[in-house]
Amino acid sequence: IAVVVPFEATSPQVLFFHECLSGIITKASNFSYSVLVCMTGRNNIGILEDAVENRKVDSVILTQPRHDDDSLRLLKRSGLPFVVIGSGSEKKAVYVDSRMKENCSEFTKLCLKNLAKGASVLFVCGSLDVEANNNRLSGFLSGMEDSGIDSLQYAVCTDTSDIAGEISLKSWSLVLCSDDVVCLQVLEILHEKQITVGTSVKVASFHDSVLLESHLPAISALKVDAFSLGEKSAELALSLISGRKCENVNYVDCSFQMRTSTE
Repeated sequence: IAVVVPFEATSPQVLFFHECLSGIITKASNFSYSVLVCMTGRNNIGILEDAVENRKVDSVILTQPRHDDDSLRLLKRSGLPFVVIGSGSEKKAVYVDSRMKENCSEFTKLCLKNLAKGASVLFVCGSLDVEANNNRLSGFLSGMEDSGIDSLQYAVCTDTSDIAGEISLKSWSLVLCSDDVVCLQVLEILHEKQITVGTSVKVASFHDSVLLESHLPAISALKVDAFSLGEKSAELALSLISGRKCENVNYVDCSFQMRTSTE
């Protein structure tokens, strides 16, 4: 089974892909299947092309679909069975999702509960080229709209190079981050500017990790079980290899971890 991951997955801070890959390997090895990791980037899918076109693999798992994804187009042409981690509109694809939009909306409303009228919220998002970030942005906007809090102001930062400037613009009541890696960048900037998390500004993330859980103060986060995502995607890939039909969209659970940073 080939597992397609972006080049940035090699960073020790990006724990999601490591946990997801562990789940895939655990499930695949139970059925004596090996796992081939294919590193890809925008306009750079040579390793995956080689594996697919030379039939080195029986199935493929795509871990981070992008907008107008070259990997997804290749897989659709190949005829190989494949599974996508995330959500999408491709009818012939099999997806494993965590109800990202809905859960980000509910988590946003939870984080807004203790804010006063006239509060200001900054959402810091990773690249919108990544489909998961589009889903998180949609969930954030939905949560803001449904919050019922009067005079709530908000802004969206979609370029991580602008984070420091956005934080300096005003005294934000809450900074919501699209994932743990973005959140760690925000926390570093807040520390440099001597802005106290949990007191001067509340901080939360749409993806949890041990780095956020162990931070002082601990950061509230939406916890998606990446290991279960990996296990489920491998289970589906194995089913497709054997010729069994699978549901178009399959779900794993997640939870809301409300911690000191949003009290």
